[in-house]
Amino acid sequence: MDKVTSKSTEMECDMSSQPARIELQPILEAQRTYAPRYIWQRAQASRHERGHNEWATLTPFEFGLRYVPVKDEKACADAEFHDKAAQWKSQWDNSDLHRKLIAFLKTHTGSVTRIDQIICFGLGNTVSSTHPRVQRISYVQHLAAHTVRDTLASQQGGAAPTMFAQDPEYKAVDTSYLSEHFDCTVLDDPEGFKALDGNTFVIAFAPNVPVRQIALDMTHDSNGPAGFLCDAIKSDGLEGEGLTRKECYEAENNVYYTCNPSPGLWKYKEQGLWMEHDDRDELGCFRKVGVYLKKCSEGE
Repeated sequence: MDKVTSKSTEMECDMSSQPARIELQPILEAQRTYAPRYIWQRAQASRHERGHNEWATLTPFEFGLRYVPVKDEKACADAEFHDKAAQWKSQWDNSDLHRKLIAFLKTHTGSVTRIDQIICFGLGNTVSSTHPRVQRISYVQHLAAHTVRDTLASQQGGAAPTMFAQDPEYKAVDTSYLSEHFDCTVLDDPEGFKALDGNTFVIAFAPNVPVRQIALDMTHDSNGPAGFLCDAIKSDGLEGEGLTRKECYEAENNVYYTCNPSPGLWKYKEQGLWMEHDDRDELGCFRKVGVYLKKCSEGE
C-alpha cells in the first residue's frame, strides 16, 4: 500500500482554456497493482478500441454496460409491418406446430385443470424491434399464445382465458398493438410473476430468467401452474442432458441457458399430459418446444 498512499493526487487547472481535471495516474496505478493482469489488459485494450479519453472516467473497467443509441420510438405500427404480420400469420396458420397444438389442446382440455389466464414472459418487442428476424420470431410466438387462448375458449366453455404479457423490452407501441390486435394486457415486471396461480398457463421461450422454475415455485401449493408452452423439458437438468458444453455447441443443442429444466419440472412433466415438437426445420421460431398440462386433481 506504500506505493499507492505515498503519492498524492495532483490537480491541474487552466482557467483560461481547459476545465479542471484530475491527474489519474495514481488511481490507475493502484488498479493495475491489485487487479488481475488479464482484466487490466482487457480493460486498457477496450478503452483504446472505443477511443476513450483517459480523463473521461475514474475507473479502468466497465462491467455490464451496454451502449445503446437513443432513437425515436415508433408511434404506431406502419403499413409495412402490417404486411409482414399478415405473412407471418399465414406461415403460423399453415405450420405443423399450429395444427398439433390445437389438436392436443382439443383432445385433453376436458381432463386437465381449467385455465383462467395465460401469462407470457419475454416474447419480445415485436413492433418496436429494429431487427427483422427478432420481429418475426416475436410475432409468431405471440400468435401461438393467441392460438392457445382461442382454442381453450372454444373447448372449456364460459369466459375465455385472460391473456397477459410481461417483457421489459416492450415499448408503448408494442403495448398498444398487443392490446388492439391480440386482446393482450401488458404487465410491468414483476406483476406477471405475482399473478401466477394454479389456473395459469405459462408461455416462455428461452427467456433470460428461469421463468419455469419460478412459476413452479410460485404455484407450489397448487402442484404447479395449469400448463406450459415452453422449451421442451428433456431431462431433470442435473446432468446437462448428458452432454458436455463442447458437445452442445457442436451438436447445436441448447441445454446450458438461463431457464434450465429442474427435477421439479421433470416431475411436473411426468405427472401430466404433454406433447413435444421440433420446429427448427419449419418456422424456426421455437426450436424444440413442448406443451405441458396439469391433470385435474380430485374434486375438480
